[in-house]
Amino acid sequence: MFPSTRTVRPRRRDNSAAPEPVLIRIDFDSYTRRATMTQPTTHTVPVPGGRVSVTDHGGPGEPMVLLHGFPDDSRIYDKLIPHLEARRAITLDFLGYGRSDRVASAPLPAGQRVAEVTAVMDALGLHDVTLVGHDAGGPVALDYALANPASVRHIVLMNCFYGRTPHFRVPEMIRLLADPALTPLADAMVADPRLRGWLLEHTARLVGSDDLHVVDGASHWPQWDQPRQVAELLDG
Repeated sequence: MFPSTRTVRPRRRDNSAAPEPVLIRIDFDSYTRRATMTQPTTHTVPVPGGRVSVTDHGGPGEPMVLLHGFPDDSRIYDKLIPHLEARRAITLDFLGYGRSDRVASAPLPAGQRVAEVTAVMDALGLHDVTLVGHDAGGPVALDYALANPASVRHIVLMNCFYGRTPHFRVPEMIRLLADPALTPLADAMVADPRLRGWLLEHTARLVGSDDLHVVDGASHWPQWDQPRQVAELLDG
């Protein structure tokens, strides 16, 4: 077994010690982990209207399918994937994005994105998955889970909301953060740990969840800004 860290002092060609005490630190644990990670495989999966690109990053654990928002593509998860080596992480580009086929500029048929996720699940033989949806990928994750409850073990939503009824009301927290006129109030509430905690608890009660988290130091894309912290929450 290698030690976690080894210190190496360079020597001259005649094997005498170098005059300057230059030290090189090598993290063997990190090197070994990277060397033994499963290499990702890319698939092209037929879906209604074209073909989508899917990357299976391997891993020994439970499958986790990560859905991007718009106008992003699967690369928004590139910084997060290395922290999920214990999982079988799978990313895909929705039709019209990333490496997937392009589509005509027209409204998508109802259920198009769910059909794409269904085709990917079937092609890779996935079940009991954790679905992660960011931005507009969140409603897709929820719609898929509602249509296929036996295939989904957990849902994780990042910076999104869900609702299509005519009387749907956007949660107060989203209205607070989205209205430019309320920016001073929003900044003050988010900066105060007590007020921020109250706002989160209030929003959690509205959506019927007690598992709501703020990722410190992150923007709308926490998986890009704070990938390690997001990975810890996903594995929690």
